[in-house]
Amino acid sequence: VGITSTAATASELEAPGPAFAYAPVDLTAVVVAYNMTDPTTGKRITDLKLSARLLTRVITDTGLLDFFNDPELNRLNPGHHWPDTGLTVPLIRAERNADTWIATGWMASDANAKKFLAGEDPDGVTVQPAYKNYAYPTDIFEDVDSNTAYVPRQGENEVGQRLFYGVTPTGGQSLNTSQYGFMGIVDLPTARRYNLPVAQLVNASGNAVAPDDAGIVAGYQAMKTEVDGTTKFPDFATTSAGAYPLVKVDYAMVPTSVNATLAGNLKRFLGYAAGPGQGLLPGGFVPMPADLVAQTNAAANAITVEKPPTPTTTTTVPTTAAPTTAPIVDLGGTNPGDFSTGSDSSPSSPVTEMTSPPAPAKRLAAAKGATLKRSKPVVNVADTAERFGLPVVAALALLAGLYPLKRRTGPLLGRGLTSLRKRRASAKHATIETAS
Repeated sequence: VGITSTAATASELEAPGPAFAYAPVDLTAVVVAYNMTDPTTGKRITDLKLSARLLTRVITDTGLLDFFNDPELNRLNPGHHWPDTGLTVPLIRAERNADTWIATGWMASDANAKKFLAGEDPDGVTVQPAYKNYAYPTDIFEDVDSNTAYVPRQGENEVGQRLFYGVTPTGGQSLNTSQYGFMGIVDLPTARRYNLPVAQLVNASGNAVAPDDAGIVAGYQAMKTEVDGTTKFPDFATTSAGAYPLVKVDYAMVPTSVNATLAGNLKRFLGYAAGPGQGLLPGGFVPMPADLVAQTNAAANAITVEKPPTPTTTTTVPTTAAPTTAPIVDLGGTNPGDFSTGSDSSPSSPVTEMTSPPAPAKRLAAAKGATLKRSKPVVNVADTAERFGLPVVAALALLAGLYPLKRRTGPLLGRGLTSLRKRRASAKHATIETAS
């Protein structure tokens, strides 16, 4: 399965791939996490409030050393003492992802953020020239103004670690968080994993709302259904006072027709995700509402077992061409003791298979109708026994009389010679007795 927080686009759906359904697996949020210390009290700041305009200023790398003097920031956070030097460049993800699309979508929806980008900021802050009129939303952050310190990092974990330790995107050592403030965008589970405080965000009603369970549930209830009719996306224009603006549902993109083994595995996975798994959620996830659970169960029930491909039967007609190789019975090989009765599996050398051997006098004639390709001499064992059995048995008997081979050759040959001796004792006129 693939996991996504936004519906596939029309261009993405044009790519070859199996039919799929969206199955919700969790409810959570995108957050602005930070690491700052009050230089006066020495205590960690944990109650930061931000607007879409302020986040836009951070993302566009606009005057960050002077960020803590922003008039709106101090209106929203009265009485705070901020890090002395200023804010470092933001810690953000480098790869295309839905969290970036959601966060920048919120920025693009806000009237004051749009004015800021257009160079008409209500508080008189001039946007970084390279970002003026930059088009948001986007699913990937770019270094537009060629700032060598503005380096998005790969993955949530990399961003979370640097926020936790107070390390800039290009730095390797921790900085004093009472001198420098750190801010970045991650999902709520990552922020909880690293015990990072997260900002309260001002929604369209003007209220600053935290991404706690109540804020996420209210934000979910305000979400709008996408054009596909099955996925939900934040409604940034909602005036619901308690709605956190950056909520998200993570969906499993589940193929609807798979083989029997995969069908069983997918059904068990989705059954756990919508059932027992909801009672064992890590920090940062909120139990899914009943309608999301029902959607996941419906997607699981809709998985069908694909029909196996129809087998194709190919009939091979054996050839009857005259043999072009050496005779079937050949005792003149370089290794006379290597008697091979195996067949060649080469497609160019069909072998006639006999379910029962013909009479001895007809065996060679029948074998001439088959073409055998080999690298070792091929011996017709039955004919060999008839033609050479008497001399071979006589020779073994002679050796048996001269050497006590039973003790020297091992159990297989020893058992054979013992049997011959018993025959000699019981049949005075046997071939072996004569040979002796």
